[in-house]
Amino acid sequence: MGKISDPQPAKLFTAITYNDTGLLDRLKHILERHFGTSDYQSPSYPFKHTDYYRKEMGGGLEKYFISFEPLVDPGRLAEIKLTTNEIEGDFSGKGKRRVNLDPGFLEMSKVVMATTKNFGHRIYLGRGVYGDLHLRYLGGKFNPMAWTYPDYREKIALSFFSEIRRIYLEQLKGLSKK
Repeated sequence: MGKISDPQPAKLFTAITYNDTGLLDRLKHILERHFGTSDYQSPSYPFKHTDYYRKEMGGGLEKYFISFEPLVDPGRLAEIKLTTNEIEGDFSGKGKRRVNLDPGFLEMSKVVMATTKNFGHRIYLGRGVYGDLHLRYLGGKFNPMAWTYPDYREKIALSFFSEIRRIYLEQLKGLSKK
């Protein structure tokens, strides 16, 4: 019988898709109020990989990633997704979202995203939220899965995850010294 133990804390991040840069400062402030001070952000890049959001959010979409300094219990991912859904709702207008927030966490060997959509490779976390293993760390780099979204395969995204993994490892070293 295996011994039950608590998981290591994980590095929380959120992917942000938007087309109105005027919302970003306020959005960042709200995210930090919920999840703690941000410690790294990717550059924005064009979200041109799908038209999935076009009808609701319009064209000219951009995407970037932001990570948060406080480490989190990975078991909180469903709760965190529900919070980001509420924030999306607060930024909606005329029944349409103006931002899309996709939270996830990074551990040493993986990146897991939260989603409300079930599929064969997703694991139910509770409260209508599923976990989706999106990237695995093998051979000194993050590697996409067969189902990984194209925007997470971009060099900007992979660089972001490599950098927050470096930050995360430093944070874990600091925890082990306590």
